Amino acid sequence: MLLALLVAAALASLLIHVGSFAVVGRLLRVPIDEVSLFIGPAVVSRKVSGFKLKVGAIPLGGYVRFAREFYEKAALWKQLIITFSGCFSLLVIACLCLGPATAVAMVGNLFLVIAESVVPTSEARALSIASSSAFLEQATMAELFGAVAATLCTINLLPLTSLNGGHALLHIARAIRPIGEKAEGVLSIASALMAFYLTVLWVVSLVVYLF
Repeated sequence: MLLALLVAAALASLLIHVGSFAVVGRLLRVPIDEVSLFIGPAVVSRKVSGFKLKVGAIPLGGYVRFAREFYEKAALWKQLIITFSGCFSLLVIACLCLGPATAVAMVGNLFLVIAESVVPTSEARALSIASSSAFLEQATMAELFGAVAATLCTINLLPLTSLNGGHALLHIARAIRPIGEKAEGVLSIASALMAFYLTVLWVVSLVVYLF
Protein backbone atom coordinates (compact mmCIF):
# COMPACT_ATOMS: atom_id res chain seq x y z
CA MET A 1 0.00 0.00 0.00
CA LEU A 2 2.78 2.41 0.95
CA LEU A 3 4.66 1.65 -2.26
CA ALA A 4 1.54 2.37 -4.31
CA LEU A 5 1.06 5.69 -2.51
CA LEU A 6 4.70 6.64 -3.11
CA VAL A 7 4.41 5.83 -6.81
CA ALA A 8 1.18 7.84 -7.07
CA ALA A 9 2.75 10.81 -5.24
CA ALA A 10 5.85 10.67 -7.47
CA LEU A 11 3.73 10.52 -10.63
CA ALA A 12 1.54 13.43 -9.49
CA SER A 13 4.64 15.47 -8.59
CA LEU A 14 6.19 14.71 -11.97
CA LEU A 15 3.04 15.80 -13.79
CA ILE A 16 3.00 19.06 -11.83
CA HIS A 17 6.70 19.62 -12.47
CA VAL A 18 6.56 19.04 -16.23
CA GLY A 19 3.17 20.72 -16.61
CA SER A 20 4.48 23.88 -14.96
CA PHE A 21 7.15 24.29 -17.65
CA ALA A 22 4.54 24.01 -20.39
CA VAL A 23 2.06 26.40 -18.75
CA VAL A 24 4.66 29.04 -17.88
CA GLY A 25 6.28 28.74 -21.30
CA ARG A 26 2.91 29.33 -22.96
CA LEU A 27 2.21 32.32 -20.71
CA LEU A 28 5.59 33.81 -21.69
CA ARG A 29 4.80 33.13 -25.37
CA VAL A 30 7.64 30.67 -25.97
CA PRO A 31 6.49 28.06 -28.54
CA ILE A 32 6.53 24.41 -27.46
CA ASP A 33 7.67 21.58 -29.72
CA GLU A 34 7.19 18.62 -27.38
CA VAL A 35 5.98 17.69 -23.90
CA SER A 36 7.01 14.28 -22.59
CA LEU A 37 6.08 12.35 -19.48
CA PHE A 38 9.01 9.95 -18.93
CA ILE A 39 11.90 9.57 -21.36
CA GLY A 40 12.97 7.26 -24.17
CA PRO A 41 10.99 6.00 -27.18
CA ALA A 42 7.35 7.05 -27.32
CA VAL A 43 4.75 4.57 -26.08
CA VAL A 44 1.91 6.99 -26.77
CA SER A 45 2.22 10.10 -28.91
CA ARG A 46 -0.18 12.63 -30.38
CA LYS A 47 -0.42 16.24 -31.50
CA VAL A 48 -2.15 18.59 -29.06
CA SER A 49 -2.54 22.35 -29.60
CA GLY A 50 0.31 22.46 -32.08
CA PHE A 51 2.89 20.46 -30.11
CA LYS A 52 3.76 16.79 -29.64
CA LEU A 53 2.53 15.18 -26.41
CA LYS A 54 4.07 11.82 -25.58
CA VAL A 55 4.60 9.20 -22.88
CA GLY A 56 8.10 7.69 -22.93
CA ALA A 57 8.98 4.05 -22.41
CA ILE A 58 11.41 4.68 -19.52
CA PRO A 59 9.59 5.84 -16.35
CA LEU A 60 12.16 8.43 -15.33
CA GLY A 61 11.56 12.18 -15.36
CA GLY A 62 10.04 14.13 -18.19
CA TYR A 63 10.68 17.30 -20.14
CA VAL A 64 9.31 20.14 -22.23
CA ARG A 65 11.18 20.91 -25.45
CA PHE A 66 10.68 24.48 -26.57
CA ALA A 67 11.24 25.74 -30.11
CA ARG A 68 15.00 26.22 -30.00
CA GLU A 69 15.21 29.34 -32.14
CA PHE A 70 12.68 31.11 -29.89
CA TYR A 71 13.92 29.78 -26.53
CA GLU A 72 17.58 30.60 -27.10
CA LYS A 73 16.68 34.16 -28.13
CA ALA A 74 14.34 34.66 -25.17
CA ALA A 75 15.42 37.08 -22.44
CA LEU A 76 17.44 35.53 -19.60
CA TRP A 77 14.67 36.30 -17.09
CA LYS A 78 12.19 34.33 -19.19
CA GLN A 79 14.55 31.36 -19.43
CA LEU A 80 15.11 31.38 -15.66
CA ILE A 81 11.41 31.69 -14.82
CA ILE A 82 10.62 28.73 -17.07
CA THR A 83 13.54 26.73 -15.69
CA PHE A 84 12.55 27.22 -12.06
CA SER A 85 8.77 27.03 -12.57
CA GLY A 86 8.61 23.27 -12.01
CA CYS A 87 10.60 23.38 -8.77
CA PHE A 88 8.60 26.38 -7.57
CA SER A 89 5.34 24.47 -8.12
CA LEU A 90 6.68 21.47 -6.21
CA LEU A 91 7.77 23.74 -3.35
CA VAL A 92 4.28 25.27 -3.21
CA ILE A 93 2.77 21.76 -3.02
CA ALA A 94 5.21 20.83 -0.26
CA CYS A 95 4.32 24.00 1.67
CA LEU A 96 0.60 23.29 1.37
CA CYS A 97 1.01 19.69 2.54
CA LEU A 98 3.66 20.11 5.22
CA GLY A 99 3.50 23.78 6.15
CA PRO A 100 5.97 26.39 4.85
CA ALA A 101 8.51 26.06 7.67
CA THR A 102 8.64 22.26 7.48
CA ALA A 103 8.80 22.21 3.68
CA VAL A 104 11.64 24.75 3.46
CA ALA A 105 13.53 22.99 6.26
CA MET A 106 13.12 19.66 4.47
CA VAL A 107 14.51 21.05 1.23
CA GLY A 108 17.45 22.63 3.06
CA ASN A 109 18.22 19.43 4.98
CA LEU A 110 18.05 17.36 1.80
CA PHE A 111 20.58 19.67 0.14
CA LEU A 112 22.95 19.19 3.07
CA VAL A 113 22.48 15.41 3.06
CA ILE A 114 23.15 15.17 -0.69
CA ALA A 115 26.24 17.37 -0.36
CA GLU A 116 27.59 15.24 2.50
CA SER A 117 26.74 12.00 0.70
CA VAL A 118 29.29 12.73 -2.04
CA VAL A 119 31.88 11.22 0.31
CA PRO A 120 31.60 7.40 -0.05
CA THR A 121 32.19 6.77 3.66
CA SER A 122 29.64 9.37 4.81
CA GLU A 123 26.90 8.18 7.17
CA ALA A 124 24.52 10.86 5.86
CA ARG A 125 22.84 8.47 3.41
CA ALA A 126 22.15 5.77 6.02
CA LEU A 127 20.84 8.30 8.54
CA SER A 128 18.62 9.93 5.91
CA ILE A 129 17.18 6.59 4.79
CA ALA A 130 16.47 5.57 8.39
CA SER A 131 14.76 8.87 9.24
CA SER A 132 12.75 8.77 5.99
CA SER A 133 11.58 5.24 6.77
CA ALA A 134 10.42 6.32 10.24
CA PHE A 135 8.63 9.34 8.72
CA LEU A 136 6.82 7.25 6.10
CA GLU A 137 5.52 4.80 8.70
CA GLN A 138 3.44 7.50 10.39
CA ALA A 139 2.92 10.07 7.61
CA THR A 140 -0.54 11.00 6.36
CA MET A 141 -1.25 10.97 2.61
CA ALA A 142 -0.84 14.74 2.49
CA GLU A 143 2.49 14.60 4.34
CA LEU A 144 3.71 11.84 2.05
CA PHE A 145 2.77 13.87 -1.04
CA GLY A 146 4.49 16.92 0.41
CA ALA A 147 7.65 14.98 1.23
CA VAL A 148 7.86 13.52 -2.28
CA ALA A 149 7.30 16.97 -3.82
CA ALA A 150 10.02 18.48 -1.61
CA THR A 151 12.42 15.68 -2.52
CA LEU A 152 11.87 16.06 -6.27
CA CYS A 153 12.19 19.83 -5.92
CA THR A 154 15.56 19.44 -4.18
CA ILE A 155 16.93 16.91 -6.66
CA ASN A 156 15.97 19.08 -9.62
CA LEU A 157 17.72 22.10 -8.12
CA LEU A 158 21.08 20.31 -8.08
CA PRO A 159 23.71 21.93 -10.34
CA LEU A 160 23.81 19.10 -12.89
CA THR A 161 23.22 19.91 -16.55
CA SER A 162 20.39 17.37 -16.85
CA LEU A 163 18.49 19.06 -14.00
CA ASN A 164 16.89 22.48 -13.53
CA GLY A 165 19.70 23.82 -11.36
CA GLY A 166 22.25 23.00 -14.05
CA HIS A 167 20.05 24.45 -16.78
CA ALA A 168 19.81 27.73 -14.88
CA LEU A 169 23.59 27.95 -14.45
CA LEU A 170 24.07 27.29 -18.17
CA HIS A 171 21.58 30.04 -19.07
CA ILE A 172 23.45 32.51 -16.87
CA ALA A 173 26.84 31.42 -18.20
CA ARG A 174 25.68 31.77 -21.81
CA ALA A 175 24.35 35.26 -21.07
CA ILE A 176 27.78 36.26 -19.76
CA ARG A 177 29.85 34.51 -22.41
CA PRO A 178 28.98 32.03 -25.20
CA ILE A 179 29.83 28.40 -24.40
CA GLY A 180 31.08 26.17 -27.19
CA GLU A 181 29.38 22.86 -28.02
CA LYS A 182 32.52 20.95 -27.00
CA ALA A 183 32.55 22.58 -23.56
CA GLU A 184 28.85 21.85 -23.07
CA GLY A 185 29.44 18.26 -24.10
CA VAL A 186 32.18 17.88 -21.49
CA LEU A 187 29.91 19.41 -18.83
CA SER A 188 27.08 17.04 -19.78
CA ILE A 189 29.35 13.99 -19.51
CA ALA A 190 30.73 15.16 -16.16
CA SER A 191 27.22 15.76 -14.82
CA ALA A 192 26.03 12.36 -16.03
CA LEU A 193 28.97 10.66 -14.32
CA MET A 194 28.28 12.55 -11.06
CA ALA A 195 24.58 11.62 -11.23
CA PHE A 196 25.51 7.96 -11.80
CA TYR A 197 28.01 8.06 -8.94
CA LEU A 198 25.47 9.51 -6.50
CA THR A 199 22.80 7.07 -7.63
CA VAL A 200 25.08 4.09 -7.02
CA LEU A 201 25.99 5.34 -3.55
CA TRP A 202 22.35 5.82 -2.58
CA VAL A 203 21.24 2.46 -4.04
CA VAL A 204 24.00 0.65 -2.16
CA SER A 205 23.07 2.43 1.06
CA LEU A 206 19.40 1.53 0.57
CA VAL A 207 20.24 -2.15 -0.07
CA VAL A 208 22.43 -2.26 3.03
CA TYR A 209 19.63 -0.69 5.09
CA LEU A 210 16.99 -3.13 3.82
CA PHE A 211 19.08 -6.28 4.14
